[in-house]
Amino acid sequence: MRRRFILAWALLLAGLCCIQQSSAFWQSRDSNYNISANVGGYQGPGDLSISSNTLVSFWSCGRAVSAAYAAAHSDGCIFADAATGTTALCTSIFQTNGYIDLTTPYCAGSTLNLSQFCIAQVSCVITQVYDQKGSNTVTSSTSTAIPATFSALNGYPCFGTAASSTSRLLSSTITQSLPLTLVALAKRTTVSYANMIGANSGANPELLYTSTANQIHLGAGTNILYSGSSGVDSNFHAYIGVIDLNANADSVIYVDAVNEASGATGSNPFSSVAINLVGTNSSGQSLVGQECEASLWSGGGTTKMSSGDVGTLNTNMHSATSGWNF
Repeated sequence: MRRRFILAWALLLAGLCCIQQSSAFWQSRDSNYNISANVGGYQGPGDLSISSNTLVSFWSCGRAVSAAYAAAHSDGCIFADAATGTTALCTSIFQTNGYIDLTTPYCAGSTLNLSQFCIAQVSCVITQVYDQKGSNTVTSSTSTAIPATFSALNGYPCFGTAASSTSRLLSSTITQSLPLTLVALAKRTTVSYANMIGANSGANPELLYTSTANQIHLGAGTNILYSGSSGVDSNFHAYIGVIDLNANADSVIYVDAVNEASGATGSNPFSSVAINLVGTNSSGQSLVGQECEASLWSGGGTTKMSSGDVGTLNTNMHSATSGWNF
């Protein structure tokens, strides 16, 4: 009798153990499922659901292209001492929240963080901006590097010039067919004819400030113009230039997602030309102001960027949590 009692008790304990293990197993699986279902993280332009175009290139010192790029603490820009433009180099990296790391000491051979580094060097210039998506990294075109404006917007650095010069940021040559979308977040403080993003030669895709105050040009052989109020030059704006196939005559200049001008812009693609940021190929025509980011999108030879996708990009650039908060 006692033996049967002990056997029954052992079987009961074994059953309870199995039940607990089974419960633990399902709790673990459910927990992992919930974690997978709620994986989010930084929302850069490379994280967005843009169905009509594909991101080709992205340049910024202030924020990362995607959560994956940020999580890897990847490179943003190369900073140097303004006195020489070449010495005391420091390559910026990104935090996992998507923004540039200004607090961790990572400058080579220095115990200073990037903000301290640039203060210690009196002022910093930018000699290179990495293409975080593709292979079109841009570098300073002259011995006069591009000034770094710290706390230009949302407490993060942007690039630009303080006075008209021949300085600009140039990529190696690229080839990219139409339709294309050119994107820039910029502010002009002094009227000067300058690319925000475009080809380093005439009659190729370009989104730029003209030599007329408060006027924006989009073209790929011919052009459309947007002439705005005084606020165009004196404030940061998200500029998105959608270049459609010329036969459709439906290219658009968007300013903060508002369709401000449309029409035909020509049929010239990027064809073995360099991409130019904050300047043109003409002497004395650099952007006097700041540019915080720029990007190039492709329509795969057929499709221009939709207005809905333009709105998504614009909202992302303005975002207080993952964008520039402007």
